[in-house]
Amino acid sequence: METRNLIIGIVTGIITFFVVELIKWAYFKRFEPWLETANFKGSVILSDVWKEYYEESLELRDSDKKVQPDRQVQDIILELNQKGNCITGTCILTDKKNSERPLGIRRMSINGITKNRYVALTLELDNIKGFGMVTYFLEVTAGGNEMTGYASYYDAHEGILRTSWTILKRETK
Repeated sequence: METRNLIIGIVTGIITFFVVELIKWAYFKRFEPWLETANFKGSVILSDVWKEYYEESLELRDSDKKVQPDRQVQDIILELNQKGNCITGTCILTDKKNSERPLGIRRMSINGITKNRYVALTLELDNIKGFGMVTYFLEVTAGGNEMTGYASYYDAHEGILRTSWTILKRETK
């Protein structure tokens, strides 16, 4: 009789574990994102395709240097998906023909948040072979069709950290 009770106790413990894990999964993966989206009171929806245009670059290592114009050597397209205050997505960087490096395409994953009209994004290179990280701090402008602000990134060719004034424009409407 004791063996039977022991086996029943073990089986019910395992079943209870799986039921609790299922409830936890349903809450964090289904209910919480739905609730966050339902309660979102943000000023603009950012889910869309955005193209980056940047104009000037500052070297953070030597802040006394004069601002030098930075030529854009790659096309940068961000596809953003927004759920409540959370932003995820993908960034595709395509080298232009006037670039000094060989033509190539790189993909970065995007994670970020939005609060009121401000957006903070972190992009990380999906490829484990190389290092790549970009951060953005942007303000939504032009009725939600542009985001302006700064992008910071590591310039591997010159070995310095840079920041650029950037404009992201909504590509689809």
